[in-house]
Amino acid sequence: MRDDQWLKNKLDEIWSRFFSDIPKSDKVIIHFGRASRDRLGSIRLVNNTFSEIRINGLLKDPEVPEYVCEAVVAHELTHYVHGFGSNRPQLYRYPHRGGIVAREMINRGLGAVHYAAKDWTNSNWSTLYSSREKITHQRDE
Repeated sequence: MRDDQWLKNKLDEIWSRFFSDIPKSDKVIIHFGRASRDRLGSIRLVNNTFSEIRINGLLKDPEVPEYVCEAVVAHELTHYVHGFGSNRPQLYRYPHRGGIVAREMINRGLGAVHYAAKDWTNSNWSTLYSSREKITHQRDE
C-alpha cells in the first residue's frame, strides 16, 4: 500500500541510488497531499529549516505505475539539488527552463524513468483524474 512511509522509503532509495553525491543540507520530509489535476509534486523550503516535498494524492492509486511515482519523487529531488525548495545554492534562474530537470535526470541514470512517466501521464492522467473526481463528488452528495 502506498502511504507516507512508502513514499519516504522511495525518497531514501532514490537518494541513495541516484543522488548519493548530494548531502542533505537540511531535513527533507515527504508526504502525499491532495489530489490535483495539474501538479504531480512540489517542493518548498519551510521557515528556512526543512524542505517539504508534497506528492499528488492520486499517485497512491495502484492504477498509477510505480515508476511514475519514482519519477515525480526524483523530479522534486532534482529541484532540491538545483537549490529550489532547499538551502542549497540555486544553480539556475528558473526551475524548469531549458529542460534542466530532464537533463539532470538523464545524467543521473533516470532518463528512461523520466520519459516513461511523461508518456504515461500524457496518455492516462486526464482520464484517471476525471474518473476519481467523479467518485469523490458522488461520495460528497
